[in-house]
Amino acid sequence: MAAGEDPAADGSVTTQPAPLGARAVVVGGTAWAYVGADVDPAWVAAWVAASPDPVAAPLSARFLSALADETGVEPGVVDAVLVAPTAPVAPAIPLQPLQAADHPRVQRAHRHRTDVRVLGTPDGAALLSLGRGLAGRWE
Repeated sequence: MAAGEDPAADGSVTTQPAPLGARAVVVGGTAWAYVGADVDPAWVAAWVAASPDPVAAPLSARFLSALADETGVEPGVVDAVLVAPTAPVAPAIPLQPLQAADHPRVQRAHRHRTDVRVLGTPDGAALLSLGRGLAGRWE
């Protein structure tokens, strides 16, 4: 996936402990899913097997609700993680490290990510926050 190789579209569900920075996360693609939560993998497998649509089950509202009950985590939003290969591009706007701890986006980044870095323009017209999020990846 991130390395240019998609997981096999075989209906598999991989269950592992919750990744750094998350209490529970479910990621899915074309006929595969990853459940990162501190739950028994047999519980996930049984739940998926009992579903009328095992391939869609890990991303279904019913499973996500059951996972929330099992982990004690309130369900959040459905989000997309888009990944592309790196490309050497010179930034059009020169950015420098900023101290912007009071900015709402920076405060949110600190709540949900580790190793947060804040960059921007000296006049504050542009602000970029980077941090390690889902599974320790840069976001």
